[in-house]
Amino acid sequence: MPTYHPQKDEHGHVLELNKPSTPTSLDSWLHSKRLATVVPNSPMPESVNRVAVTAWNDAPTAEAGWNALVADCTFSEPQFDVPPGKKAASGVVVLEPDGRVWLVSPSNQFGGYTNTFPKGTVTGADSLRLRANAIREAHEESGLKVELTGFLVDVARSVSFTRYYIGRRVGGCPSAMGWEAQAVHLVPGPLLQTVATHKNDAPILATLNAHVASQGPIEAAVRDGRHPQPAAAGSVQAPDQCIQAPAGTNMQPHLAPVASVDPGKLYLGDATTVHTFVSSFAHEVMEAYDAFLQGRSPGALVQPKIEGVIRNYGDALMGRDQHYQIAPWQGERLRGKFLAALPAMKGDDDPGEAFFKHYALQCIKGSQALANALPENEAGQHLAEILDDARGRILGVLL
Repeated sequence: MPTYHPQKDEHGHVLELNKPSTPTSLDSWLHSKRLATVVPNSPMPESVNRVAVTAWNDAPTAEAGWNALVADCTFSEPQFDVPPGKKAASGVVVLEPDGRVWLVSPSNQFGGYTNTFPKGTVTGADSLRLRANAIREAHEESGLKVELTGFLVDVARSVSFTRYYIGRRVGGCPSAMGWEAQAVHLVPGPLLQTVATHKNDAPILATLNAHVASQGPIEAAVRDGRHPQPAAAGSVQAPDQCIQAPAGTNMQPHLAPVASVDPGKLYLGDATTVHTFVSSFAHEVMEAYDAFLQGRSPGALVQPKIEGVIRNYGDALMGRDQHYQIAPWQGERLRGKFLAALPAMKGDDDPGEAFFKHYALQCIKGSQALANALPENEAGQHLAEILDDARGRILGVLL
């Protein structure tokens, strides 16, 4: 029995699909290590990675509307020089917070592509038109509403010269794909080379791998949507290795004598103050990161916000904050201890910032665990262990 695409083609004709794609189960969209596939009008979960899956019904219909959506993009990109005889084109590699990447299956393997990245030709080669065309093609082919976050690579194809951007999904619904695609996929990073197999996509995959590898843990998490996976319960994962939190740690107040405590400041040698101090830090980091995950704030704003939180709390831990007074065993005396405990810390790093950068990553993992559908009680238990470890190190009982 013939299968037809529910959307008519550009000429108003009905399109028969010669080899229809098959959708995967709904739960495949909720697990970061699984490949998920949707076909036109097939069911989708209400959200993926805490971003709602809803059709973009008010998408622009004219060039001016698409141009307006990218007018505020602040990232830089090189000059785009189209070789003679080739058409200008642009596309986007859309990354999810769980590390997966969006691909489309062109209807009836158009152009010889089984799976590829959204792209299309454009009239004019200025950056505004290239960027606007990239998000328009992404919507038409995948149904997604995409925000561009940076330049990726220029690729010469048989008849076109294509600029690819990095982007992230902020809305849309892939089952509302246009007639040019017969399926949309969310593919785990390690599987990309086995799914996007056309030779023209090889330079994109190579550049994408290098781009992801060049990012630091926080930069990758916030700016480009690639996130560290949650650490196993009972441990705190540093960027390069795990530090086991000692079992049965006594979290009672540290009783070392203090010469004098300024009554106008909060004392970071007191367990109650430290408990609130660390909880507030975790709340600020996770609140900022959740705004990124939910599409309420772009990565370009969330990244410096989290870095600012890290600096502020690092200053407090090192005694450079007007609201807190540190204990005798804190401050510069912790440098050697932190160097031993936090493998990513270098000898000239500020101990306070290194300490809170480490725990910011753990908080991001906690948010990502929830985004990956980890039960709230498990994610909560894991976060509690992380924060207890931080409090213990500040109070000196784990150092």
